[in-house]
Amino acid sequence: DHVRAKVGTDRPLPVLAWQAMRTLEGFVSLGDASGQYGSQQPVLSWPLAVLALFGLAATVRLARQPRNAFLLAWAVLGLLLGSVLIIDPPSQTRQVVTFPVPYILAALGLDAVLRPVFRALRTPVLARGLAAIALLIHAAVFNLGGYRDFVESVDLMPRGWDVVRVLQELEPGSTVYVFAGPTLLADSPSLRFAAREQRMI
Repeated sequence: DHVRAKVGTDRPLPVLAWQAMRTLEGFVSLGDASGQYGSQQPVLSWPLAVLALFGLAATVRLARQPRNAFLLAWAVLGLLLGSVLIIDPPSQTRQVVTFPVPYILAALGLDAVLRPVFRALRTPVLARGLAAIALLIHAAVFNLGGYRDFVESVDLMPRGWDVVRVLQELEPGSTVYVFAGPTLLADSPSLRFAAREQRMI
């Protein structure tokens, strides 16, 4: 019922196609859909996403090399088991195991794009190091900026403990109507335990 309400069908292929598309969008355009984190920022910025695509192309082209085969298996299995086959993607808490992969691909993409420039320079090691540092600084600014925005908004989100505090102040036998936003599960066991003699709806 949940999947049908989200996707409009419960047939396997359309559902899996929708799940796969949402998973990929979570890297470039969608924020976290889970109630545990709820960041409004995708995993990658657009420059990092473009570099990751170049890196993916280079990795697929040399897929027979063991390290590339491992990287591709890591990406495919991580995305399948942590997102595509689980309801309500993208969930950053579920697919956290895959987060190093796009950054590795972005680094490989940067190397592939700049390799002709590196070869033309007398000190390619210095140029490669500076490019890597620039990539790291951009990634850090992007991710820390998203985390800062999340921290600033988290105090405005209803949390289970806020409801527990209210429940403890109510008279026994009260009826409590709970509206669950994206960060709160109204039927969570902890809330039901805290309610004790209160009736939760």
